[in-house]
Amino acid sequence: MSISKYINKHINNINGKKVIVTGANSGIGFEICKHLANFNASIIMACRSFLRASKARNKILKIYPNADIKIIPFDQSNKESCDSFINLIKKGLDFDVIIFNAGIFAPKENKLNKNNYPITLATNIINLSYIVDKLEPFINKDVTFVFQGSLASSLAKKKLSLLDNKPSSFKQYALSKYALLQYFKYKSLTNSNNHIRYTLCEPGITNSNIIRNFPKFIRKIGSGFLKICMMSTSKASLTSLASFA
Repeated sequence: MSISKYINKHINNINGKKVIVTGANSGIGFEICKHLANFNASIIMACRSFLRASKARNKILKIYPNADIKIIPFDQSNKESCDSFINLIKKGLDFDVIIFNAGIFAPKENKLNKNNYPITLATNIINLSYIVDKLEPFINKDVTFVFQGSLASSLAKKKLSLLDNKPSSFKQYALSKYALLQYFKYKSLTNSNNHIRYTLCEPGITNSNIIRNFPKFIRKIGSGFLKICMMSTSKASLTSLASFA
């Protein structure tokens, strides 16, 4: 099915919505923002790099000159940045949907963040769940929280600990996405705030920029393989929109 046919069949009720997209300057997050601009949504790009976010914003504005796009600083691997994000919302940053798209697959170094957690796990599940748990009591209007799942979650073995001693990059990623799946199930069952709707989307195997931190020769080979064998990020991004439209 073509993108336009899918949109016409499955996606509506986005016009005018205020949507925060984390990790919005590239890959699936960027494509989500492009689709949102097409639907005349108000977009807030929550990104680690203001420069890359500005370039992404300008690309969208060339296609949709009247798009409403703002940028706020946000680094999901950093707890202090997460606290700043939480405080912005508590102080009145208005939204209808948050798409938690930001994530890490393989950082340049298999290192710990400032809070001594493996950086992939901190970004993909620990800090994400921290944000959601902190925001839940303060939400007083109907909103949707969209979690970005992954097929890799099915490859994580339940017996493996999130705090395994020096797990590989892929193991960290798979574990983090498995934990996110379980966290989504938990929140769906125990949600104490009826204003919040939790959804989980699955983009499938896609040609994204997730391998950007690999060595150059691997990126070159990998990007060619992804383009040939995987679906585009434009198609993969549609699951996020369909999950709240």
